[in-house]
Amino acid sequence: MNSSYFLQQLRKAFFHFSIFSLFASVTLWPQANVEFEVGRTPPAKNDLATLGSGLAMSKGYYRGSPMGELSGWTLSLWFEAISDKKGDLLGIVRNENNGEAYRLTYESGSLSFGDPKQKKRPWKLVVKGVRKGQWNHVVISYGQATGPTIYLNAEKMAQGGRGQMGYATQFDNYHFGAAVLGKGKYGDYFDGKIDDFELYNRPFDEEEIKRLNKGESYPGSLIAWNDF
Repeated sequence: MNSSYFLQQLRKAFFHFSIFSLFASVTLWPQANVEFEVGRTPPAKNDLATLGSGLAMSKGYYRGSPMGELSGWTLSLWFEAISDKKGDLLGIVRNENNGEAYRLTYESGSLSFGDPKQKKRPWKLVVKGVRKGQWNHVVISYGQATGPTIYLNAEKMAQGGRGQMGYATQFDNYHFGAAVLGKGKYGDYFDGKIDDFELYNRPFDEEEIKRLNKGESYPGSLIAWNDF
């Protein structure tokens, strides 16, 4: 076989494989449409700069790695809202087909967390005081005995009820930046940046959350993180 002909066919095959892979990734992973900007600068530890990706999610939808079922947990993330527009920071999906999810939503300087599509006992916790145009730190800690507790910038702001989210929470499908409205349907895109997500396998107390806000880490409990 002529060597130049062989090289031409090889290039064509590689080109078609690359195109197929590109479109396959867009179809299977909606986060391919995500955009990134400069992220927050974490506080120094032991007088040494903390290294990270340097990026924050700024637009789109991004799905986290499946973590299974957790009976107690703490999630932490940083965000900067650019406008008053309604948008979801985080969703923990219970039923993707009809968009049932625990949703952490920002709108007009406030946060809400709840299960708006639950028919029998819908609930929602509301937190005010988000600083628009600045980085804010939100933490949700969940234990069966206490229910969900929300902290904004290391201050306890809202308390749910005992067993409000059931025996355990499924973290097989959780995402950032938009709401899942149905199978393959997304909306309520967050207008701002999201950075430094962490998920822990136990509820944190108030003192631990204050230290978390200052940059302290808990590697023994950390099960998922994303600095984008």
